[in-house]
Amino acid sequence: MQKPVLACALSLLCLLAACSNTDKAPVPEVTPTQTTARQVFFVEPSDETIVPSTFTVRLGADGLTIEAAGPVREGAGHLHLLIDTDFIPAGAVIPKDEQHVHLGTGALETTLTLPPGPHMLRLQFADGAHTALDGASYRDKIHITVK
Repeated sequence: MQKPVLACALSLLCLLAACSNTDKAPVPEVTPTQTTARQVFFVEPSDETIVPSTFTVRLGADGLTIEAAGPVREGAGHLHLLIDTDFIPAGAVIPKDEQHVHLGTGALETTLTLPPGPHMLRLQFADGAHTALDGASYRDKIHITVK
């Protein structure tokens, strides 16, 4: 009598094991979290947009801390808008004049007034001391037309 009970118990255990294996999804392999890539970009206007003479520029950044000018901290700084002029070389201080708009308060938005016609807007990230950082990810550019 023990053989049928033992056989029945073994069959039940095999059936339970088979059912429990099919009910479970494969366990995904755990990988370390990747840090967000550092990047600055225009939110609006977008490239090739027609804008009125006075318009709002909204900016964004991923993987960077946007803060007011001041102490130089790794991965932190503020944005500059360059109007119809080239990017400032890495390691140089970004000047402050009509063509170089400092958003040194840590702002991600500003209002511009430009004359009618085509314009190139460049966005450049700098550290707390206004020093341009090296790398294409710290720069963006768009073409706009003021009507």
